[in-house]
Amino acid sequence: MTSNIAQLTKWMPASIVLAALLAIASPAAAQTTLQLNFVGQNNDNIDATFLRAYAEKVKEKSNGKLIINLNYTSSLVPQGQSVDALKNGLIDFHFDGPAHAAGVVPESDVYGLLFNFADHRDFVKKHHTCGLTKIMNEAYLEQGMRFIGAVPGYGFSLMMKSNRVTSEADLKGKRIRVIGKALSDSATLLGASPVYIPFPDLEVALDRGTVDGFMTGWGNLAFLEGMRRATKYLTYPPLQGSFGVGMTMSEVKYQGLSDENKKIVQDVFDEMSQDYAAKLVEDAETKARDTVTKSGIELVALPPAEVAKWKDKLAPVWDEFIKRAAAKGAKNGERAKTIVSMLTKGC
Repeated sequence: MTSNIAQLTKWMPASIVLAALLAIASPAAAQTTLQLNFVGQNNDNIDATFLRAYAEKVKEKSNGKLIINLNYTSSLVPQGQSVDALKNGLIDFHFDGPAHAAGVVPESDVYGLLFNFADHRDFVKKHHTCGLTKIMNEAYLEQGMRFIGAVPGYGFSLMMKSNRVTSEADLKGKRIRVIGKALSDSATLLGASPVYIPFPDLEVALDRGTVDGFMTGWGNLAFLEGMRRATKYLTYPPLQGSFGVGMTMSEVKYQGLSDENKKIVQDVFDEMSQDYAAKLVEDAETKARDTVTKSGIELVALPPAEVAKWKDKLAPVWDEFIKRAAAKGAKNGERAKTIVSMLTKGC
C-alpha cells in the first residue's frame, strides 16, 4: 500500500491523492443524498409517517448508499415555488397535493375534481391497475419533472368555522380556501368565493378570519391544533373519498442517479404506495375521527339528494378540466379524456 501511495504522489498533486484516499477509506463518500421538500410538519400525520418510512426503506434497499433528507414545512422552497424549483433542478423531490401544479401540468388538476375517487382503495386501483400514475408521469416529463407516484390521503372535505353546510344555499358568499382551478371553479359554481392559501399559512389565515371555511384532508384536524380550534363543522362523508398526495422529482436529478438508485427510488414508492399507504390512512382516520369529535367538532352529512345535486351542478368542471388540458396541447387533452373516462367508467 505504501509503495502504491508513493507512486501516486510522484505523478499527482498531494491534494488529489488525499481526496482519492478519503474516497476509498470513507463509505460516506459513496453515498448519494437527495433533499425532499415537504409541505407538512414533522408529526404523526400520515404524510410525514409515510415519508419517514419511505426514506428508511430507500436507505435499507441501497445498503445505506442512498439517503433522502426530509425538509418539513416547505423549508427548502415555499410551496408556491416548488414546481419551478423542480423544473430548474433546485430541489430534488417535492411531496404535496399535485393540484398545486395544475397551472403547468393541467392533468394534475384531476386531484381537485370533487367526487373523483370513491375511497382509498379506489385511489390505489386507479393509479396502479388503471395506469393513472403512468399517465401523470407522461405529462410531468414533458415539463421537466418526474411523477414518481401518489399515495392516498385523508378524505378531502369541507370544514367551516361557524356555518353548518347541508345545502348549496349554505355556501353562498362564503370565503372558502381551495387549491387548483377545478376546486376554485367548483366553489364558485356552488355559490362560494374561492380563496387560495398555501397550506402552511392556513392556520394563520383561520386565526385572522381571512376565510369562513376551507377544503383539505379532514384528518389533518387531529394533528393541527390551530386548525382544529378554528373548525366547528366538518362535512362527512368527505367530498373526495381520498385526497392524493404526489411525489414529484426533478428529472435532471433523476437522470443523474445510477440505474440502481433510479430503480430503488421508483420501486420502493410503487410498493409502499399500495397496501401500506391505504392501511396507514385508514387506521389514521379511525383515530382522527375520535379526536375530532371529542374536540366538539360536529360531523355534518350532506343529504343524498344534495350530493346528487352537487354532482350534477359540478359536471361542467369536469368538462373544463378536459378543455384546459386540451388548450395546453393535443396530448394533454387526450390524457385528460382518458383520466375522466377512468374515473367515471373504470378500467
